[in-house]
Amino acid sequence: MKVMSEDISEIEKQVLEIIRESETKITITDLNKKKLCCQKTDKKKIKIAVKNLLKNGSLEYSYVFGNSFLTESYNRPVRVSKHIVLKPCEKYFNARTDDIVISLLQGASFGSGEHPTTRLSLTAMEYALMYRKLLKGTNNTKALDIGTGTGVLAIASILMGIEKAVGIDIDLCSINEAKKNTAINNLSDKIVIDNRVIEKIEDKFSFIMANLRYPTLMSICPQISRITDDKGVLVFSGFKDNEMLDIKKRYLNSGFSFVWGKCEKKWGVVVFFRSN
Repeated sequence: MKVMSEDISEIEKQVLEIIRESETKITITDLNKKKLCCQKTDKKKIKIAVKNLLKNGSLEYSYVFGNSFLTESYNRPVRVSKHIVLKPCEKYFNARTDDIVISLLQGASFGSGEHPTTRLSLTAMEYALMYRKLLKGTNNTKALDIGTGTGVLAIASILMGIEKAVGIDIDLCSINEAKKNTAINNLSDKIVIDNRVIEKIEDKFSFIMANLRYPTLMSICPQISRITDDKGVLVFSGFKDNEMLDIKKRYLNSGFSFVWGKCEKKWGVVVFFRSN
């Protein structure tokens, strides 16, 4: 019985990994075709593992055109990187001492963790600020989150050591939601959320985040260059992996140095540093 329990536990881990990494939606039939635990796994064990994951809230069903798919649930605390955990505001999470826990309303705006680009952005921010410590020794740090959505990146920047942040968005629903999430995380005194466009921004920023599509990231390069501090850091996501090279060239030609990049499910993220 203990061996059976250990098998199910291992299958649960592999099922979650398959669903998390898949570029397409996964059905229970798809899982039954997979080789789990280094062998063809009994369908009964897969069924038990999926049932357990549904029961504990790790998975949920989504329905598209009459078909049911298994998707990772974000109506629970979810670890999106080594240190960052996103959770619904009403849920409890037993955090480790080095965890950064961000509470979010379950609203309509993009950026609550479901999409790979949100996870990539947060992972890149963690890399830039916590591992490489690219702003170490910089005083009066200020972040700008362009297209802030839920405000999650602006919130994360403060919790990772940035002193002040601004989140901008042209969508009024997003602005309202970001303000609420900022308040929930007790950061209203450190984060300003408004509907300015980047062309109207006059301040300089030491850390700029943008989870935007490729054409926008390419077109705003002159404005980004104008408002980035000397020794400032950029974190960009929202583009496809085959668009990364163009973005790197665009910003390298504007005086930025490429620091780090990663792809997940055909989406990419990049970190740049202004060295002059």
